[in-house]
Amino acid sequence: MGVLQLVRRLCHWGPATALCLIFGVTYATEWVCGEWGRAQACYGNALMNSQTTLVEVAWLLWAFLTAVGLRPVAGVYEPEEEELEEALQGGLTLPLRHGVKLEARDVLQYCDKCVGFKKPRAHHCSQCGVCVNKMDHHCPWVNNCVWAGNHKAFTLFTLAVAVACGKGFIRLFPVIAEGAAAVWHRRVLTTTFVATTMAMSFQIMLILVVGGLFVRQCGIIRRNMTSIDEHVLSIAKYHRARARSQHPSLSDVPELEYAYDGGLARNVAVVFPPEPARSLWRHVLPWRGANPSYFPRVDGAAGTHYTLPMEQLAQRVIRERIARPHRVTQAWPETDCPAPCCAVVQCRRLGVRAVRNYPGLVEPHLPVAEGGAVAVTRCEKEWLFGKVHTPVGLGRGGWFPASHAVPVPREPTVFGPLEALSGVWNAANGTRVFHDGRVVRSLDFHASFVLRELGGGRVALLGVTLTSADAERMVWANGEVWTPHRLDRAGQV
Repeated sequence: MGVLQLVRRLCHWGPATALCLIFGVTYATEWVCGEWGRAQACYGNALMNSQTTLVEVAWLLWAFLTAVGLRPVAGVYEPEEEELEEALQGGLTLPLRHGVKLEARDVLQYCDKCVGFKKPRAHHCSQCGVCVNKMDHHCPWVNNCVWAGNHKAFTLFTLAVAVACGKGFIRLFPVIAEGAAAVWHRRVLTTTFVATTMAMSFQIMLILVVGGLFVRQCGIIRRNMTSIDEHVLSIAKYHRARARSQHPSLSDVPELEYAYDGGLARNVAVVFPPEPARSLWRHVLPWRGANPSYFPRVDGAAGTHYTLPMEQLAQRVIRERIARPHRVTQAWPETDCPAPCCAVVQCRRLGVRAVRNYPGLVEPHLPVAEGGAVAVTRCEKEWLFGKVHTPVGLGRGGWFPASHAVPVPREPTVFGPLEALSGVWNAANGTRVFHDGRVVRSLDFHASFVLRELGGGRVALLGVTLTSADAERMVWANGEVWTPHRLDRAGQV
């Protein structure tokens, strides 16, 4: 990234606030310690501490600027047929045997904005405007995504902030003790005592917040996971627990296995690349981050590289199925975002409570036109998160006021009759599958396949059309027939 682009990224409320806090707390600490050192005639000790502080600030700024400056690598591509064939040979169990055509859209998510298929573990960031490889989250304080390339720098930045604040707090402790004694005995409130109190308050806040974030990042690195991966796995666990509670024959179905957890040493080496034995100190320097295109998969793990993207496809379909349609009754234009600069105006229009509870400081807000249709998937007090209906499907998503829309009845779809047939079915290849309206999961639950609408009331799975379906059987165009799986009286399969 060039200097001008780095400056442009720094000219944002997040990095600007972070830099003001860093330099403000550092200056206050050094000024207070200098005044107290001169009063106590401890010049040598104060000078040594100041030199140590310069090293800490240099380390902190290096990690901070690296986390800000490393732009995400585009995470879209066009998979080749050889990759899909490897998926079939790598343990991907298909619910159908004959006439199957495995396409990229069956195993990967397609990004309409980047015009390409997302790589495994890649996600689209609406703030950066690109699909990001191994994206963890978008951090407003660095005005950048935390991804594979800057994960090491971001982790070291959080560590440096916690260490610097902890050291400053220890240095200021005798000063605050002396100032408190002066206030108590002599009733004298000095400038040094006020500055020390403010500096220590900010240091405690940063230690708790940024230190907690560092602990969070250590937990993610230990499992070679991202926050998005963790979220996907938690939702998958919920869906599997719900399926097991409704269908006793799925009691032995395992959880979705995470195929990238290779143990502590291997997981740490993904973010902190190995260094020679004589250069272990380089681990604390924010350089030589992870390879943004290399994500080793554990040998022998269930599923393939496509297991996680397929689960995300299934969860996306489920979200669209449970989304509640709303009709916009009042326009919410682009300029009506309750940002800090216009919060006063929005308080008069929406109310103080709505502006205070606005959840879209990181996620985008959604401008809607009066009379438009929105599919709502989330609700946060006075706000709704949804996607606008367009002629080609669901479009842009974001937050808008709940008072600007009303729910409407859901229109019937071609998948409505299939949702009534949800349950466990015996496939023709001798395995069991779990059919959930629009999603078909294999018995081991490590592969999820989405039913596609072909038009004319027809649906297809892996390119094979469903010819008929009722409570007794499902007949596919390739001649395979599924029958419902039933339990005997003893409760055995």
